[in-house]
Amino acid sequence: MGKMSYISYLCETENEKELTEELGSNQAAKSWISAHKDMRENREKPAFKVLNQITDENIKEAEDDLDKAKKDSVGDLNKIISAIGYRGED
Repeated sequence: MGKMSYISYLCETENEKELTEELGSNQAAKSWISAHKDMRENREKPAFKVLNQITDENIKEAEDDLDKAKKDSVGDLNKIISAIGYRGED
């Protein structure tokens, strides 16, 4: 299961607390949730259709085995955030 499955699930359910734990930053969690809402609101636009389909698949995957999704995601997003150089402030 991909790490994005759990992240997508947390964004979909607007679980800011757990998303903050995953991302290591409350501001990053808020930004991810905001971007997720924007993506959902623009579902019918061509640029967002495939992204929404992929996100739907990710969420379904996470919902099918939420415990595994949590376990798979632990720590990996910190590596991603470090790699892209996110320097957000809470």
